[in-house]
Amino acid sequence: MKFLIKYLNLYACNKILTITADTESRNGNGPTEKTSAGETGVNVNSNKNGIRLTATAIILHFKPAQCKIIDSHIIINRINIFTTFFQLYLETIFVTGTAGAGKSLLTSKLMEWYKDNNFYPISLNLDPGVISLPYEPDVDVRNYIDIGKIMSEHNLGPNGALIMAADLIATKLDEIQEEVYNLNPDFVVADTPGQIELFIFRASGPYFVSNFQSDNKINIFAFDGILASSSPINFISIALMATSVRLRLNISQIDVMTKRDLVIDKLGEIIRWSSKSSLEDSLQNEKNIEYSILSKDLLQALFKNKLMQSPILISSLTMSGMVNLTAALSRVLNLGEDKGDEN
Repeated sequence: MKFLIKYLNLYACNKILTITADTESRNGNGPTEKTSAGETGVNVNSNKNGIRLTATAIILHFKPAQCKIIDSHIIINRINIFTTFFQLYLETIFVTGTAGAGKSLLTSKLMEWYKDNNFYPISLNLDPGVISLPYEPDVDVRNYIDIGKIMSEHNLGPNGALIMAADLIATKLDEIQEEVYNLNPDFVVADTPGQIELFIFRASGPYFVSNFQSDNKINIFAFDGILASSSPINFISIALMATSVRLRLNISQIDVMTKRDLVIDKLGEIIRWSSKSSLEDSLQNEKNIEYSILSKDLLQALFKNKLMQSPILISSLTMSGMVNLTAALSRVLNLGEDKGDEN
């Protein structure tokens, strides 16, 4: 590792002619008296993901005599050194789901879990219309898109402004991507708009997901536990929505059912619905025969095409089921190998 640090330092000193760098560090530290103009340093940051190297630079041209190793300060978070030579590893988790399913709370709990397990996650808020959040976004689309300004400048109501704002998200991809790169995280947890149709069923959402640069991407679709557990027809309807989201985003997806703590008395029935035969039996008891028959046909199609998966039951309040969820995320993102195993 020391050899790699010295090599990267030498490479920065002798090879780089053009650098794009953020002059502020993750914690707000700027250049100190230990680093003068023209110097280049490499900082070592140990975390659960192993040893992270952060090359730092003050100006664009270097002389070998001006180079040294800096151990005590991070002057600049990220430097682009020909990504074919050295590239940091980034994984992105998008959180989608129906309105009121608890996406933002789930985002905050995922952040909490990863931090507690010595990862460095950042939160990305992609909802330009949200007023308050249960977490402080590290990257916030509201810094680029102002709903109030859209309403006043374009004479739009709240709904029209939300539609325009959702479309504008795609135009801010480069700025958001740069912010994420500068923070240099292990994980990005992206909280999507509350109104799912604004992000999923318009062109901007799939475009953003497709073009956001990340080594691995996965989507969590949140079933509202109270709605999904109320009847087998509701369960299948939300499963259809989850399938639509999977088809629109075209990335790996894990389904979760939130509010586990509020449906304790129905957990056994919900678990049984993961079986096709049990779910069909439950549909037999539905009073509306027409809807029951339609639901069975849809259920057949979902299972036939292997689009029906058993949701992971979680509670964002009690953290119940979070271990199962993060284990599933690890299996999908890393093919069963937890990043923490590298140390």
